Amino acid sequence: HKTSFLFNSGGYGISLPSEDLENMAKRSSRLSYGECLGVIKDFGVRVSRSLFGGIILSPNDPRGDLFHPETPAFSEVKASGLSGGPLVVLTQLERHQENLESHDHLYSFVLYKDRGRHRGKRRNLPIRMGKNEHTLRKFLAVNARRVYRIHLSIVLATVRAHPEWIKTYQMARGPKTYLRIPPKHLEKLAGTDLETWQSLSLNPSDYQFQECRDVVRFRNYRVSVLVYRITPIVATDDSFDPEVLDRQSATV
Repeated sequence: HKTSFLFNSGGYGISLPSEDLENMAKRSSRLSYGECLGVIKDFGVRVSRSLFGGIILSPNDPRGDLFHPETPAFSEVKASGLSGGPLVVLTQLERHQENLESHDHLYSFVLYKDRGRHRGKRRNLPIRMGKNEHTLRKFLAVNARRVYRIHLSIVLATVRAHPEWIKTYQMARGPKTYLRIPPKHLEKLAGTDLETWQSLSLNPSDYQFQECRDVVRFRNYRVSVLVYRITPIVATDDSFDPEVLDRQSATV
């Protein structure tokens, strides 16, 4: 290992590996806004993998963030605050819809508490806490609240039913159009609110609902979250089931 020398106030030198110095520099330097978003994204992907399994794909892979070879399916992960809700890129959503014939697609929404008082004012806490990666990771682990795992069909139905939730923002590389899903909408979906499901022209009886509290590890932290799964009920082919054949023959 390469080593470097640091001097304390008494003039005595201590030798540290260069990797330790790099880590110290990362901990002391304030993260930019883009770097904060990168840490938040990494948090969401790793928590989702711990909960639902899968292989982490390379950043910006057009198929998604996680691959589940046993299904096969891909997962897109969005980590966001409870004050606003997850943002889904419409071009990304369209691409996932086009690929449905070859594989299934799900979305994981990891939500954390993001608004609160800081130095006497109500602020966006993750950005304020983004002094360094260590501080921001700890904040996310402590403030994670809910994870929703929902099927692509529900997100597509939400786009059609709520065009008012679609906004276009001017980004550094040009305009991007997003769907922002309010957390209240996700709560109503998980709670099988009939009016909400009817507004999407979907039948909740076609989906399976699961709710539990789970604890996963994110680096050195324990993350406790409420997990909501909303996935389609897969129809099984019972044409060769002996009991079904017996019933059919009895009615002939």
